[in-house]
Amino acid sequence: MSVKVSPKFDNVSEPTQETLKQLVDKNLEGKMSSYFQKVIAHKPDAEIYLDYHIIKTTSNTYDGKFRLHMDGNDYPYHRESFQNPEDLVNHAFDRFKEALSKK
Repeated sequence: MSVKVSPKFDNVSEPTQETLKQLVDKNLEGKMSSYFQKVIAHKPDAEIYLDYHIIKTTSNTYDGKFRLHMDGNDYPYHRESFQNPEDLVNHAFDRFKEALSKK
């Protein structure tokens, strides 16, 4: 299964960017794989992609905008003022799971 991922970062250090990219991949493979498999099982050519943008603010917090697209459905997520960028990523995926489990 191939998920297209488009990351974007503003004012985030290279090491932190790499850590966040790895965390996104881990969440896609772990938390989300069963949801993706269900979509692919019904429609093998379904498009799945994730766009995200993480910004380190001047107050040293992190804002994030995520958009998961699965087979024509969009799942947006936007949060501001996270102290820890890893928490921001994990929170986004928790919300995606909640939204998908209601379908």
